Amino acid sequence: LHVYIGGARCELARVERFITRCRFAGYVVTCDWTQFARESEHVTRSSHEPPMSDERRRAAWQASLDGVGEADVCVFLSPAFGTTRGMWAEMGACQAMGTRCIYVGHEDDTIATSLCTVVADDDAAFATLEAA
Repeated sequence: LHVYIGGARCELARVERFITRCRFAGYVVTCDWTQFARESEHVTRSSHEPPMSDERRRAAWQASLDGVGEADVCVFLSPAFGTTRGMWAEMGACQAMGTRCIYVGHEDDTIATSLCTVVADDDAAFATLEAA
């Protein structure tokens, strides 16, 4: 099963744990976007390095969208705290392609989640993925 895991930069460790869990279970993760986020985070915190180039940002975004396109199932981990922007665009792409979507959050979060299987937490998302 090919899976894409979306989430928020403010919760990279959570997303990385879910990606690791999926890989350990034998799933193919179509894009580990956290590597780009970590790279961007490092550049932002290092005053002696230039910011991530527009070309690199475009390549990272394209890799994420390609990952959504290659997935059989997409899992979106809504942040408990903080915000996310890219995840919503990825979810829209997922839904536009008719790919199965699992959303961790609340059913009343947004109309965008109405086409997803909505679950309360990461464990429930993984259990739903296992049932796929």
